[in-house]
Amino acid sequence: MATTVVTRFGDRRHVDACRRSDQQGSATRTAAQWRELYPDAEVGLVMLPYGISVLCIRDEELLIPGVLFGLDDPVPATVRQVQFNVPLKTGPGSGLFVFMTQDIDHWTEYLDLLSGIMKSVSAEEPGGAGTSRGEQPQAGPGTE
Repeated sequence: MATTVVTRFGDRRHVDACRRSDQQGSATRTAAQWRELYPDAEVGLVMLPYGISVLCIRDEELLIPGVLFGLDDPVPATVRQVQFNVPLKTGPGSGLFVFMTQDIDHWTEYLDLLSGIMKSVSAEEPGGAGTSRGEQPQAGPGTE
């Protein structure tokens, strides 16, 4: 026998569950689209402290305009790119964080740095919950 759970529209648990479901659905759809667009890329879902995110890492061949280097012909370059698509908890939409480099030899080090940045993504106001909009957090020693 199936059990039906009825919640009042607007019940906080219902709203939170719907948001998590929307984030999961958005992330899953984005991952599927990226896999189709970039079949050679590494695409996956990752859990960040903020919530679920989609990760896409791919290499791309570019032609950099030679005029930037004082040359007549374009200069070929291979770059590696990582994209994080983070569905927003605060409403419809998502944040897209992109990093690209030609320095592929140090890719692991860049990923370590980007991991720290992505773990810091938050929907909270800077300075914590006790900071009002007009009030600036106090600067610590050496931060002037």
